[in-house]
Amino acid sequence: MAKYKVSDMLYHNESKGFLCQSSPCSSSSGKEGCPCALLSVWNYLVLEHGVPCQSNDGYKTEKDICNTLSRKLIEGFNKLKRAGCFGQDSDQMQRKILASMRSLPTGIKLNPAFNSIEDFEMSTATLLFAALGIPLIHGHVIDPKTLSDSSSSNASNQGQAASNEPMNSVALFKTQLTNYGLTRLLRGQKEGELAVLYTNGHYSTTLKKENIMLTLETNEDVLRNAPDAIWRRLTVLDGDSFYLTSRFSPTKSQRNKEKADQWYNQNLKEKF
Repeated sequence: MAKYKVSDMLYHNESKGFLCQSSPCSSSSGKEGCPCALLSVWNYLVLEHGVPCQSNDGYKTEKDICNTLSRKLIEGFNKLKRAGCFGQDSDQMQRKILASMRSLPTGIKLNPAFNSIEDFEMSTATLLFAALGIPLIHGHVIDPKTLSDSSSSNASNQGQAASNEPMNSVALFKTQLTNYGLTRLLRGQKEGELAVLYTNGHYSTTLKKENIMLTLETNEDVLRNAPDAIWRRLTVLDGDSFYLTSRFSPTKSQRNKEKADQWYNQNLKEKF
């Protein structure tokens, strides 16, 4: 039975445990067998609802996690029933959602819609998040102005756009996060709001802080090399990203230390 290491962080001036994974997921391939969906769900519930994450040996087993999630699901089913989400055969739908929950350790696929950060194709997986009371978001949103400009461009411009389309599609496929999508995430999320972000098969627990989107770092290798790293700034390009501590200051050891310090001094230093 798989088990996950419990790391410590400071959240709202309280010590919290959160779960990490021993190897990073490949967000560009939607890697099967990656537990990021399970960990993002669990870590959201720990931070938002105070689900206990203590452990005598410093680890939580997959069985313990799923047992807790099953109990939370049963509590959430009644809310979905009252909202009419199950239709006539509610028992069958509940069984499907429980089966979807058991797939969290190996990954579940979602189909985001392009018009809203909260819009996904309805499935047992989306009902799973609804039953757990977890906001599910994505940044795979296309700027309607871009589509409008594209449709009104002349033939030569269309030809040029077509030649660039494969490269743009590859970049978008890797992250399913656009600049416009990131802007919509910042507009759509409230200050201090937690959610679970879906990006091409990968899940992250996210937080909006001082108009910045952050993802909770759960890679053990990163945390081992930079023990003070808790949050990672969400960016469209990985090269622009950097790590922050529980108190939202740049970590002492990271690749983009100079850029992180400069950004922090310009944007956050006077706020903390």
